[in-house]
Amino acid sequence: MGQFDDYKMEKGKPFWGTLKYNPFTDAVDRALGTKSPLAHGHDGSTGTVAMIICTSVTRPTSPTLGMIICETDTGYLRTCEATSPVTWSSPVATQLWDDLRPRAIASLVADQQEPFLLDLATAAPQAQADAAAWAWGHFQAWLDGVDWQIKVVAMLAASRTTINKTKKLNANPVDTASIGLNGDPAASISVVNDAPALLASGLDWICTSGKVYKLDNSAGTARAHASMLGYNNNLNPHSVQVHARGGTGYVHLPNNWSDPASYGTAIIASNTYKRYARDGVTPTYTTEQVSVAANAGQVIYFILHQLEEGPVATHPVVISVAGQTATATPLLALNLAYQVNPANAPIKDRWQPTTNYAAAARAMPPTPNGYSYVATVGGTSGTVPPTFPTNINDTVVDGTVTWMCERVGFKHLGSTTVAPATAYQPMTITSLQIPAAEVSLGDIVHLGIWRPQGAAADDALLIEGLAVPVEV
Repeated sequence: MGQFDDYKMEKGKPFWGTLKYNPFTDAVDRALGTKSPLAHGHDGSTGTVAMIICTSVTRPTSPTLGMIICETDTGYLRTCEATSPVTWSSPVATQLWDDLRPRAIASLVADQQEPFLLDLATAAPQAQADAAAWAWGHFQAWLDGVDWQIKVVAMLAASRTTINKTKKLNANPVDTASIGLNGDPAASISVVNDAPALLASGLDWICTSGKVYKLDNSAGTARAHASMLGYNNNLNPHSVQVHARGGTGYVHLPNNWSDPASYGTAIIASNTYKRYARDGVTPTYTTEQVSVAANAGQVIYFILHQLEEGPVATHPVVISVAGQTATATPLLALNLAYQVNPANAPIKDRWQPTTNYAAAARAMPPTPNGYSYVATVGGTSGTVPPTFPTNINDTVVDGTVTWMCERVGFKHLGSTTVAPATAYQPMTITSLQIPAAEVSLGDIVHLGIWRPQGAAADDALLIEGLAVPVEV
């Protein structure tokens, strides 16, 4: 019958696309487990497959193998899978054409207050995106037995090329050649594997090898600097950036080794990678380089260092060939997570000590583990969190409250990346699909969309979100 995502709505026309939809024929095709040509028919009196109109009570008692019945009271089609004893297949619902149209995702709005991705049930990129870039949305499933494709139409507020003047591999490093090490003589620079931290910070989509640079100044008593190959070449304002984690330090242009605090951007202690940028530095010389500084006694892991001409640090440009600069346009990268709920609200409340919880109250652990819990017995929580179980329906006593593991939290559905040709060019992303087995008729599906670190620094505009039922 054609893929539903090929149908396009046109104002003033009663149909989507040029194909006309026959729900009965489609249900027959699904019952048979195969697609049939558009120009064909089924005759109940001839051929090898018989069709019978009946009810769920008046089904044939001696059907032939493969017989198809249509139950007028339930609207279901079934096929005979065995004759002794008689076994009918699981029901296939005939669906109205209107039910198969995409519908808008409600309340698709930016949300800087609810870091929902902390609730992810799977090991996936977390919401450490620049500028708290995530959004919420939801829809209510109006069909059973279909996959749910999530369509997002978005655009970038700007599109421009950026030249990264550094010449040292900044995404998948292999060695430390041509890196200048200055400052405390006890410091060292090396390439190490930091894949788990890259994954947790959402940088694995760029740093595919898992390798990063490690500036180890743990034995130092003074600041140490690692300067990356590649010069500014002129005295125009330049901007630098780096993604870093670990201890404290700075990212800067080295026009004053003794006091980076006056012209650099401080790197704070963190277990996850964060983006640090210094905008619009006026260099003193034409041979200055982007530099990462580690304070005395500190270790800093860093990646995606960049030196570009201009007043603002923009999207990262990957250096894939050592000794060469690189030019790139921004990428619109989006991740999507979802949570299926039988009620109208996702679970976002965190467990609190010595708090009164009524029966049927729901909460997440204070350190989310990807599951939500319902109070089967109301009461007052204890002073310390219990060990929350991770098997559905298992319980734990917490003070006078009994919590039951109810369901998983947000699941990471997938990610997609699009390179826009021009600013404000709408781009439709359709590669994200929720399996039919996870969504039942009437369920509320909450969606979280976020931009990973390392994507364009420009604003992304979410124009529209659609939930599209897809045949399975």
